[in-house]
Amino acid sequence: SWYDNTASFDISAQFQDKSVRSNAPDDSGFGRDTFAFGYDLLVRDAAFRQELVIRPTDNQLLQLGAETHRLKTAVSWQIEYSGDDSGLYAFPHTLDSSVASGRSGAWIQDRLTLGRLAVEAGLRFDHSEVNERPAWSPRLAATLTLDSATRLRGAVGLYTQSPGYDKLVQSNSFVDLSHAGKLDLPNARSLHASL
Repeated sequence: SWYDNTASFDISAQFQDKSVRSNAPDDSGFGRDTFAFGYDLLVRDAAFRQELVIRPTDNQLLQLGAETHRLKTAVSWQIEYSGDDSGLYAFPHTLDSSVASGRSGAWIQDRLTLGRLAVEAGLRFDHSEVNERPAWSPRLAATLTLDSATRLRGAVGLYTQSPGYDKLVQSNSFVDLSHAGKLDLPNARSLHASL
């Protein structure tokens, strides 16, 4: 598969600070500040995925798979402000960062049906070149069929996500991934349990 996403937007505005009173007959007594912000984003992902499903017996389903991604991601922006910027720049004035990396994963899942009970056990392994950290994600689920219209299902699993601009596209925060060599940033981890 191939995925290519680019986004670009610019904002420019003028502000008047009317918190200080002026005796000028028009708005000329108030200072004007200008603000400009330009932002560009690029996410390219070329991926290969292979899945294999085997049914060793009528009651067992074995799923194996692997995938690899080659990513090119880039973020750049420029912020200009003519007023007092002491509280404005939580971000740097300019940023031009790109990361070319790969990530790969492999998994195995076994589903065994014993009468009205089905049990699924799985294990996933992921590796990202951004931080060079491996991640193991075990999962376990069970489904009990109570009648023809009702099933009870419980599951627990450890899920991980490697750092990358491709995951920060719709985030409300930003992490600068510019770095020479391996980035000392852990994978995001989450333990999910559901019933």
